[in-house]
Amino acid sequence: ARVAAAATLGGVLGGLAAGKIAEFADVRGMLLVLAALHCVCGITVKGIGESRSPQSNSDVKMSSGIQLLATNRYLQLMGVLSVMVGVVAALVDYTLKAAAAEHFETSEALVVFFGQFYAAVGVATFLVQSLLGPRVLRRYGLGVTLAVLPLTVIFLSGVHLLTALRLYSIAALRGGQMVFTNSFLRSAFDLLFKHLPPPIKRPMKTQIVYSSQRLGDVLGEAPC
Repeated sequence: ARVAAAATLGGVLGGLAAGKIAEFADVRGMLLVLAALHCVCGITVKGIGESRSPQSNSDVKMSSGIQLLATNRYLQLMGVLSVMVGVVAALVDYTLKAAAAEHFETSEALVVFFGQFYAAVGVATFLVQSLLGPRVLRRYGLGVTLAVLPLTVIFLSGVHLLTALRLYSIAALRGGQMVFTNSFLRSAFDLLFKHLPPPIKRPMKTQIVYSSQRLGDVLGEAPC
């Protein structure tokens, strides 16, 4: 929970900083700021990765994630869900960026728009995650919590098709998709691994949560 909250806070601060930097710097200046931040991240990660005490190897042999996916239907369904989430995110993200590029004439205006957009999404994610996520999960269970994201995407897609506000309706769609992916879906998806034994849980979390979503990104961006 602390990691998720810190990531959300970072998104808010990054969005606000992007809007402020765009007021006195062009896109090249923004890239230099990003490069400096990545250097700081690299130094921080190096410090985190240093082992301070030797750790004994686990006696349990880890199974291959691919082998587990090939033989376990439950894990296969989780992988399909993760891939589809990535596909939808990639398609909606491309649509928003195309609409924004058509609406704004300068790259600086684009930077300001996306800075404000991601800051607003970060605030909304934090509020939904803190105030609604645990309550919905406890009261309605995993099924309803997981269903919130696709229902939100379907509803906001309909709104987008029925309105003439192309940029702002697709921004609402992308924002809603990001908010409920990073709050409801993430909290419920983590619980799907809870009953799995540790030798399966460890490799499959990496395989499904990260690899499957990256595959979804590739599949979603392919037709674009």
